[in-house]
Amino acid sequence: MKHMRRIKAACFFIIIAIFAMSMGVFAAETKTDDSAVYNVLLNHWNRRIYDLCFDIQGGDYDADEIRVYAGSNYHLTDSDGEILAEGDRIDSDGNVTTDAKGGSAARDKNGWYVVWKKPDFSKMKEQHVFVQANVEFAGGNNQSLSVKGLSGLYASSEDSQPVVPFEFEDIVVNVKSEVDLSDTVVPVMKGMNVENASFLSKAIMKMDAIYGDIRDIPLEFQWYRVDDGKETPVGEPVTQLPYHIPSSEFNAISNDYTEYRVEVYYKGEASTEEA
Repeated sequence: MKHMRRIKAACFFIIIAIFAMSMGVFAAETKTDDSAVYNVLLNHWNRRIYDLCFDIQGGDYDADEIRVYAGSNYHLTDSDGEILAEGDRIDSDGNVTTDAKGGSAARDKNGWYVVWKKPDFSKMKEQHVFVQANVEFAGGNNQSLSVKGLSGLYASSEDSQPVVPFEFEDIVVNVKSEVDLSDTVVPVMKGMNVENASFLSKAIMKMDAIYGDIRDIPLEFQWYRVDDGKETPVGEPVTQLPYHIPSSEFNAISNDYTEYRVEVYYKGEASTEEA
């Protein structure tokens, strides 16, 4: 009878950086100019919701409306994460209201935004707009919100550029990325040619992105050979698909080693020291 061996690619608490962090993902500083104080805060890490908030300084501006854009990879929600539809109005806390003076959810070629028409600037204090990353967006560190140069005070509804911009996009955040990995068990018979394409197509880590495309997430893999509980790194770190067992292990596969473990690292730089 031919001897049977198994190769197991296992993942144990390998998620680091943006996958499991729940702190240090909000903006590092508040931006201030002559017209407004504006900031970006984390509302809900797991649901990927952020709070674009601003205070209008003073009350005499040559502007007819305020617009705050969510950004191309985001949509609008209320403070509880309920998705807003076009025409929904929000109060200063970012929640749906029937008040005609509230901001109105709208959409144009630049994406979702909230607009206040003929606002009373003296009452625009601590206004909140909540945005959530789209499921098609992979996320990652150092991500910009809003749309560059479009959020701010507009002279009229016909204008395409604000007279006073809110530079939310200058404040970067970390947006949760998540991958789903599962163990792989591959039967190996002694004398089997483990260098052929058929084997390599099986001896890989099964992985899918929860959000967006896995190819948009900068990952690095390190394989480890497990022998009597001791882990030894094998091969060089892998930074692109396919994530199969290193070729240096082909001979060992048919000898004494039956189990392999892989660690996955997110390679994007964090937007804050805390992250």
